[in-house]
Amino acid sequence: MKTFYSSWLWGLVPASLFIHFANLGGLSIYALDEAKNATAAIEMLETGDWILPTFNHEPRYDKPPLHYYAFMLAYQVFGTNPFAARFFPALLGFATTWIFYGFLRNQKRKATAFWTAFVLTCSPHWVIQFHMAVPDAFLVFFLSCALLGFYTYIRQDFNSKPIIRIAYIAMALAVLSKGPVALLIVSGIVLCYFLLTKGWKPKIFLKLLDPLGLLLLLGLILPWYILVAIKTDGQWVTEFIFKHNIGRFSSAMEGHGGGPWKTLTFVVAGMLPFSPILFFRPSRFHTLLQPKNSFLLFSGLSVLVIVLLFMIAGTKLPNYTVPAYPFMAVLIASQIERILENEAFNCIQVFGWFGCLLVMVVCFAPYFIFQNETSLQPMLGATQPFFVLVTFTLPIFFYLLWQKYAVKLLLWTGICFFGITTTFFFFSMPVIER
Repeated sequence: MKTFYSSWLWGLVPASLFIHFANLGGLSIYALDEAKNATAAIEMLETGDWILPTFNHEPRYDKPPLHYYAFMLAYQVFGTNPFAARFFPALLGFATTWIFYGFLRNQKRKATAFWTAFVLTCSPHWVIQFHMAVPDAFLVFFLSCALLGFYTYIRQDFNSKPIIRIAYIAMALAVLSKGPVALLIVSGIVLCYFLLTKGWKPKIFLKLLDPLGLLLLLGLILPWYILVAIKTDGQWVTEFIFKHNIGRFSSAMEGHGGGPWKTLTFVVAGMLPFSPILFFRPSRFHTLLQPKNSFLLFSGLSVLVIVLLFMIAGTKLPNYTVPAYPFMAVLIASQIERILENEAFNCIQVFGWFGCLLVMVVCFAPYFIFQNETSLQPMLGATQPFFVLVTFTLPIFFYLLWQKYAVKLLLWTGICFFGITTTFFFFSMPVIER
């Protein structure tokens, strides 16, 4: 099995790089949030103003500046174009995938590491999210680094000062990516994990509050916030904190409301096609609470805290829960590993039929939607490549199900959705854009 994972890894790394950058500059900046973020960075570059973000030369209060700085750097290297605006988000999506792979490999969990990277690479919403010029990619990456750092520091009995300080730096950059929500998420997850594994021991807990780490955190966060507050007489900070943080949390903004079920739907749909595996053999999830599965417990808590936070938030958007995806991928990968170890082909067979059905829905549903809606009929050409894809994939699905090839069925499901994502970026989306 070790040879199997090593041989597939040679293909997974370039495939992951390819899909994160697939047709990155071939599509215009089509989403409203992308347009505002990409344009704000252009205006900051043109005016030389590194403090106050603007859109149409009016102050933009929505987000802190880290992603604008990254876009400005990319514009200077690649020119002012869609590829430059999306370059760093794509790079950070790829980097996040392989940081988790490396972290798990370092824990000598080779199979879990492989399936985690595979699940993320083959999940369409993960890849689509990192194809957009928005700050979420920066939040996901730095939040992941901070959480992995705090976890490692606790597991090493609070002995590694460099790791905790790197974690604080990563947390500061997460705050500069999207605001104080990063502090809330990291604090909630780390506190829950600490209490479950160490109990309430104030003297030990204080070791997490590393003085130099806190200084690094404040030293990175405060200068820009102070400068932008001075430049706008406090208006930027007031608008950002009260409207775009407290306001979004307390009530629905811009029509993005809904009940708690909506957040759960976003998470399950966002990690398709592999998220249903989490619902197989649920009795085995008691193993999450065993000390030997400490990182599974941490991953489960990470998913739980992030999902619960946005379940109770007033504003509901599918990108809000993306920071939970890497940890959810770890849980899925561990579940795959347990199912394969127990040779539970019945679970894989159910998943295979589900994957087969899902491929047909994804490939055929847009045709019928566009066909029945007059205004959408010009986009029917976007569905044609999917007919070719489904004609090729379904016979192989049926063959693997008939032969009861468990691992190959899992791999083929992922490959099919990798193909769907590739088809979307290179063939369907250009037609829709035109």
